[in-house]
Amino acid sequence: MKHQELSAKPALNLIQEEILDFWKEEQIFERSVEERTGEEVVFYDGPPFPTGKPHHGTVLVSFIKDMIARYQTMKGYRVPRVWGWDCHGLPIENQAETLLGISDKNEIEKSLGIDKFNDKCFEIVSSNNEAWKEYVEQMARWVDYDGAYKTMHADFMESVMWAFKQCYDKGYIYRDYRVTPYCMHCETSLSISDTRESDSTRLRQDRWIIARFQTEETIEGKPVYFLAWTTTPWTLPSNLCLAVGENLDYAYVDVGDSIYVACKNTLANFEKVFGKHPAIVRECKGSDLLGKSYTPLFDYFADKKANGAFRVVSAEYVGSEEGVGIVHTAPAFGEDDYWTCKNNHIPLVNPVDEKGHFTEEITDFYDPSQQKNVIEMNPAIIRFLYEQKKAVADGTIEHNYPHCWRCKRPLIYKAMDAWYFDIGKLKDRLVRCNEEIHWVPETVKHGRFGN
Repeated sequence: MKHQELSAKPALNLIQEEILDFWKEEQIFERSVEERTGEEVVFYDGPPFPTGKPHHGTVLVSFIKDMIARYQTMKGYRVPRVWGWDCHGLPIENQAETLLGISDKNEIEKSLGIDKFNDKCFEIVSSNNEAWKEYVEQMARWVDYDGAYKTMHADFMESVMWAFKQCYDKGYIYRDYRVTPYCMHCETSLSISDTRESDSTRLRQDRWIIARFQTEETIEGKPVYFLAWTTTPWTLPSNLCLAVGENLDYAYVDVGDSIYVACKNTLANFEKVFGKHPAIVRECKGSDLLGKSYTPLFDYFADKKANGAFRVVSAEYVGSEEGVGIVHTAPAFGEDDYWTCKNNHIPLVNPVDEKGHFTEEITDFYDPSQQKNVIEMNPAIIRFLYEQKKAVADGTIEHNYPHCWRCKRPLIYKAMDAWYFDIGKLKDRLVRCNEEIHWVPETVKHGRFGN
């Protein structure tokens, strides 16, 4: 291009088009790669989902990616840049389900057919390519767009399975239950990073309840109950143990016809339960409560008592900041719950199906018509517990709660039977190698990545 003097009011749009035409006609990007024969700096784009046009965040990141690649090119490196498409996962599936009018995933297999569903997904993946290409070109980004890799290509999927097989052969893959965020509508588990997507965690009102668990003790003829507070009443049918803080101070409070046990520091927060001036008849440390047994709220899993269930155990996360200092624990529905039970050799029970409905084991709340998910069953469970005289207080709480970043519905935490990578076997090596990496900014090394 010949050097030209710019006018006082240059037509920037015409200059832009002229430069883009010049790059295309002279194949400037291609030559910037091909004419360098030295060391390579290879760049593979972290692929976007092709479910719509780019947004400002994507555009901003694209500028940064392009700038780094151009800088390495100017230093004399050969810098091939490959575009990519992420063709799997919830964004594609949700859009396909919407376009096909699918409200239940079973329809895909039973009435539509997997082949037709895959065809619709393929159509979505292919439909936005040109819109993205126009954006990429108008951003003046240099990238091999036409040679993009797609995760739906057989060679890409085969490479993933090959890598998985290599890890399996090296003993890094194991099968077990792990608790993950779970979307009842999408019928899939999500990663922790999914719950950190924009607008994923937001304010929501939920019901809380304080349930009472009868112990084998009596004091002066009065039954003794452990109290436990929870914002997930639907998990109470799966309760298998109660957790306390060993170093917390607990009080036995006489409430008239019964004795309630709770953390002493929480009594003032529940005046309607303990009275304005709690009548404390005994005090102890949490460690003194360990091993004490109690009667299950429900009898669905009463047989698990023979396996060590329905007793008080210790957990470091138990505090007195909220609730009553005793934590109801259901192993399949919380990561802390899962590890607390596993470490105390208490078995797993998981009576919630893939749609978020109670299974037939939960006889009092099993709904054959499957109209309500477990969160929607909270009012019925609270009402039932009051009728059975197993609840002493309830209310609502507004708190930040994770939602599915695609369908916007509230998530639950659920134990999933799946294959996992045993990161513990590589952790020490990862930490050592991390020290050898030049991170920008440096704080990432011992911050987000180091953690």
